[in-house]
Amino acid sequence: MQLNDLPKEWVYYFASPYSSDCAYVREVRYLDVIKVATDLIRLDFTLIEPIAMSHQHAQRFGLPGTYAFWQKRDRKFIDLCDAVIVCLLDGWDQSIGVTDEISYAQEQGKPVYYLNPADLRLVSQEKAQRYAVH
Repeated sequence: MQLNDLPKEWVYYFASPYSSDCAYVREVRYLDVIKVATDLIRLDFTLIEPIAMSHQHAQRFGLPGTYAFWQKRDRKFIDLCDAVIVCLLDGWDQSIGVTDEISYAQEQGKPVYYLNPADLRLVSQEKAQRYAVH
């Protein structure tokens, strides 16, 4: 399946890694994910972007950057979406948030797609493991 095969009328939850003890890592992940999200928006995709929506709140007003704080809200966003797109940025496979969001979406019967951010190609779940950091 290719990215252009996904229904444009759907709303997608855009999952990506974020949490880290290092503020620099969080900032880089934020910038990386909004760049990829911008590319998808240009292709006419409608996204719910939890990192883009929350990063400034956490940075400027001291909200926690841990998934435990955001889990309930993010699951509600997944409930509102038709499917999940996982952005395969470094650390996606080790992210407590991303792995929980994938599991939750699958439990709800929502399709989960894996996106290589370098070329905006969808990959299978098996191939997504190649992007995993071990």
